[in-house]
Amino acid sequence: MSIRRLILETGLGTDLYGEDYTKAATRGVKNAIQNNSLILFRSLKLDSKKMIVKVTVAVSEPEKVDIEQVKMCLPHGQVTVKVVPGGLNIKDKKMREI
Repeated sequence: MSIRRLILETGLGTDLYGEDYTKAATRGVKNAIQNNSLILFRSLKLDSKKMIVKVTVAVSEPEKVDIEQVKMCLPHGQVTVKVVPGGLNIKDKKMREI
């Protein structure tokens, strides 16, 4: 059986002061799923544990993301997380001088 996309969610996560990429990534995942209810699984009599969940997170320093913590944000399915370069990382020079 081929895989078909049923749902696409997007989210935004930041850690403005801590520069913690894992925290920003988990906030983005939580933002993407926080206002949703996947009732289609119950309606279509599908097992949500069999759902394939593919997460792509874009951050300035991908190697600093703890993928296991990102996976723990997702309550259902077989989760894979890919971290890629992207996002936005701005240094505030005035805050650094204080």
